[in-house]
Amino acid sequence: MESNINSIENNDYYKKLLTIFIRLKPKYKKDLNKIIITSFQDVISESDEKRIYTVYKININSENFVLKKSEESEIFIYKTFLESKNLPTPKMFGYTFEYDEYWILIEYIEGTDLKKFNEQIALNSSISLSKIFNKYWVENDFDKHKLDNRFEKYYARIIKRSKCLTHHANLSKAYKCFLERQLTCPRTLCNGDLMQINAINSSNDVLIIDWGFGGIMPYSLDIARLISHGAERDDPFYMTNDLRNLFAKKLYKLLNTETLTYSQYIFDIKLSMLNEFIEFLEYNFNNPNEEKDHYYNYYLKRANKLAYELLDYVNQKDNCVISDIII
Repeated sequence: MESNINSIENNDYYKKLLTIFIRLKPKYKKDLNKIIITSFQDVISESDEKRIYTVYKININSENFVLKKSEESEIFIYKTFLESKNLPTPKMFGYTFEYDEYWILIEYIEGTDLKKFNEQIALNSSISLSKIFNKYWVENDFDKHKLDNRFEKYYARIIKRSKCLTHHANLSKAYKCFLERQLTCPRTLCNGDLMQINAINSSNDVLIIDWGFGGIMPYSLDIARLISHGAERDDPFYMTNDLRNLFAKKLYKLLNTETLTYSQYIFDIKLSMLNEFIEFLEYNFNNPNEEKDHYYNYYLKRANKLAYELLDYVNQKDNCVISDIII
């Protein structure tokens, strides 16, 4: 949903956005009175609670752009990994540092997010992600192929997260398996926050947006981020186990991997799904006396169930085999 920024009683801010846009597209300076700016909003619950982003649609002479308040890290991802690579992401037209803030101007993509996940979106998402993964896929010699420092920052963060599991023995054991695998897991370019709201379904194609947390990381992170959340009901994201597995199986078939078996692939995804669940439990684990929100038991149940499955597989209990993705 969009709302016209003219309805915001802050003319100075409107002028600020115009200044930034003209800095990036000076040819439109003579058409200032024709520029229409609208702000993006996202409905995040059934109660119609809205979140307003510092992301704006710029319309001028039937052309559309997206002006977004950004970070240096996102600009680095665009310039290093995405620019002129023909990957399923919006094109970046330029960036600037104005008013002590970074801003980027990118291509406007008509479409919807992936909150209403379905079979076609699952298949198109797997195709899009495979194009990005295959472009930067590395299975060994990570230092030799090093392109950024994102993995080191990521690994330090998950080591810190592991400290919240001191009083949760099974979760801690399973999370240790996750930590160990991150050091050897194939790496590629990941978005770092591939929730359903960070992709656009457009004309039978899925484009991935918002690259501020991106970089070279274990491949399974983006897969898990996309499919770990959501349910058939009582959740802002629609997702089913059939859709999870349809997406995962199609993506595996498209990967240019030399050594990754399907069972290891599913195991990697499940390890990263455990990380997803624990991320949403971390605050309450570290602050046990504070009130828990309604998602606490939701994610705790999922985390405990998955931890038992992972540990059974690692210990080969009763000749356990890794199964399809079931939540």
